Amino acid sequence: MIDSLLHYFSLGGFYIMTPIFLCSVFSIAIILEKLLTLRTSLVLNPQLIGKIKRSLAAGNIDEAARFCQEKNTPMTRIILAGLETGGETARNRIMDTGKLEALRLQRYLTTLGTIANISPLFGLLGTVSGMIKVFFTIQHQGLGQAQAMAGGISEALVTTAFGLIVAIPALAAHNYFEAKAQKLVTHMEKHASDVAGML
Repeated sequence: MIDSLLHYFSLGGFYIMTPIFLCSVFSIAIILEKLLTLRTSLVLNPQLIGKIKRSLAAGNIDEAARFCQEKNTPMTRIILAGLETGGETARNRIMDTGKLEALRLQRYLTTLGTIANISPLFGLLGTVSGMIKVFFTIQHQGLGQAQAMAGGISEALVTTAFGLIVAIPALAAHNYFEAKAQKLVTHMEKHASDVAGML
C-alpha cells in the first residue's frame, strides 16, 4: 500500500502532492481530536450535572463544588467558576467562563474548514501544471508523442483526485463537528443559566 501511495505521489509531483499530503495529516489529526473532545458524556456529563443541581437546590454549595472538582469537564469548570465567585458577580463569571469553554470546543474547526477549501485548489493547481506540461510536449514534440504527454495527464488527474479525496471527508467532518459543537454550547448555556439562577 505504501508503495502504491509513493507511486501516486511521484505521478502527482512533489510540489503539489506534499501540501495535499500535509492537509490530509492535519485533517485526520483534527478529526480524531474532535471525536475525543466533543463527546456529550465528556462535555456535559448529564448525570453529574443533575447531582450538582440537586446539591444547589438543597443549599449545599460545598458539595456541589466538590462534585465539580472531582470531574474536570467544560461544564463543571463553568459551574465551579460561579461557585467560587459567589454573590452578584457569579452569573457574569459563569457566562464569561462559558464563552471561553465554547471557544475551546470549537477550536481547530476553522482549520478543518480551511483544509476542506484549499485541498481541491491544490488539486486544481496540479491539474493546471499537468496540462501546461502536456501543451509544452505538444509544442515541442507534436501530437504523436502519447507517452511523452502521459506524464502531464497523470499529474493532472492524480492531483485532482487526491485533492478531492482529502477535501470531501474534511468538509463532511467540519460540518458535523460544527453542528455538534453548537448543540453542546446551547446545552451548556442552558445549564449555566439554571445554575446561575440557583446562586
